[in-house]
Amino acid sequence: MEPELQGEVFRRRGRTGGLKMQREARDCRPYWLLTGFDESRMRVMTLTTGEGEVLLPVFSFREEAELFLVLGGAGEGWRVRETRGGELLSLLSGLCRNVSGVALDPFPELGRASLLSLVSVGRERFIRRLLQGEDSPSGGVLRPVSGGSLAAGRFAGPSQG
Repeated sequence: MEPELQGEVFRRRGRTGGLKMQREARDCRPYWLLTGFDESRMRVMTLTTGEGEVLLPVFSFREEAELFLVLGGAGEGWRVRETRGGELLSLLSGLCRNVSGVALDPFPELGRASLLSLVSVGRERFIRRLLQGEDSPSGGVLRPVSGGSLAAGRFAGPSQG
């Protein structure tokens, strides 16, 4: 089952929606996402586990994200995009509010194997760590998104049509 590719354009509307925090703390380090554009709308790549959980892949280094695109066969239209904690908070509370978790530095083969749970943290936990301004969103301990094991997952390619 292919995940629904998140594709709404997110615009800051001047409200924080309960995410009012110190900008300096949450914007201290860069992260990288896999994004594309469809009819001038930003798309964010997601991964789907065998149980149907949708995860947002977040990379610590540009090179890891680029390697994922090349080895994962994402196809044309995807690129690596730098982001910061503040924007990640906005994405997770807006455009990507339906993801169940975040896959931290996934390797393409992990997206198709049971090991995906080892690099995933729940959405709320990831948000809490960003809000606390900690350098590691996982808090140093990576836990599965859910209690069950994860079967083969797939990543979404550009939407067709």
